[in-house]
Amino acid sequence: MLHVIQGDRPSRPAGMSQGLWQLVTAAWAAEPHTRPTIRHIVTIWLDSSNADHSVDGDNMELDSRKGRSTKDGAETLHNIPPFRNSPIPVQTRAAAIAVVAWSNAIRIYTQSDSEIHEACLNQDVDDITGWFHGMLRKSCAPESSLCCISWGASRNLSLFYQTHNNTICEMTFRDGQGWRGSSFAQADAMPGTHMAEVHNQNGDCVVFFFQDKAGFLCYRCGFNRRWGKSMRLCKAASTTPITATTWDDTRHIRLYFQDQSNEVQEYMGSFKGDWILGQFVFASTSILGSMAAISWPGPSVRIYMQDGTNSLVQWCYSLDSGWTQGGLDVTALPNAAVAAFRRTSSNDAFIHVYWMSHEGILHQKVFTDSRGWLETTPIPVRDVQDYWAALEFRNLMG
Repeated sequence: MLHVIQGDRPSRPAGMSQGLWQLVTAAWAAEPHTRPTIRHIVTIWLDSSNADHSVDGDNMELDSRKGRSTKDGAETLHNIPPFRNSPIPVQTRAAAIAVVAWSNAIRIYTQSDSEIHEACLNQDVDDITGWFHGMLRKSCAPESSLCCISWGASRNLSLFYQTHNNTICEMTFRDGQGWRGSSFAQADAMPGTHMAEVHNQNGDCVVFFFQDKAGFLCYRCGFNRRWGKSMRLCKAASTTPITATTWDDTRHIRLYFQDQSNEVQEYMGSFKGDWILGQFVFASTSILGSMAAISWPGPSVRIYMQDGTNSLVQWCYSLDSGWTQGGLDVTALPNAAVAAFRRTSSNDAFIHVYWMSHEGILHQKVFTDSRGWLETTPIPVRDVQDYWAALEFRNLMG
């Protein structure tokens, strides 16, 4: 141990190539962030018999121009574009978050510094160590919020964002096709407008909410990917947070926003319209950073928002109790973005809440019907290259 502390290291074994020896010595670097990642280790190990890799402990960059292809021409690790290491940092005062989930996967989309990033978790959604960066990288307006839809049981997605000319656009993901743009375009939106949506189980009926540049809260209905014209509901506070939730396949929709006096209000309606003011009112002296709402038949509704002390609070609704404040109480980044979803298993139900902490790190808190609120955890998103390299390493090792 004393020799290691003093910087002594073993000499190079006979028969070890220069490239592998450089990799070994780089792994001994005193500063952890300069050591090679699993991607570099696996890639160099696989190619060491037919390539001479130069590894610099201060700058662990491989020559991706050489690349490597399988027999059918498919690109492998070298050609995956570089992504940031974990966790997800947020550089702007108020980043945006959107989240979608299935029974065995979660996708989180964040926006900071005019760039949208994707964080992915597959298989066990309770294993926070399994997060990795996805392939989506998209530029947007610096104040853009995000809104995401998952279409039914399939992993088809729509992600709405705002461009630099304040138009709301859509990126779609389809199995076998990847990410691509769509024809959806909503002009004359307020710069930095929040967005929300509700949809039925099949994803063929969608109601999309936003604020126009005149300050009106608006919605558009889509049926089988054909969008109707924009309809105005009411005047709202400038850049009001917007969230919506539904149950019974859009027969019951609840929309939450801040009015011109900054009070959080509720609209009740359906896919057919018929909008009326609801009972929920939350007084605030300023614009909230974001809100998130979830619901399930009963009905039961949960709203997540910040109070005047930057704490995230939960409001709960049931037919028996009406509106009451729940037990969630965590501190978040001022004007923090927040997102939430609910999922069920064969023997339990779960609520996942995501927000940005004071340190600018994405955090998660989970509620289970059986155990209540679990411990708050940061989301440690690994480099996507490390994720796939680790999978390849495990496959090679059997």
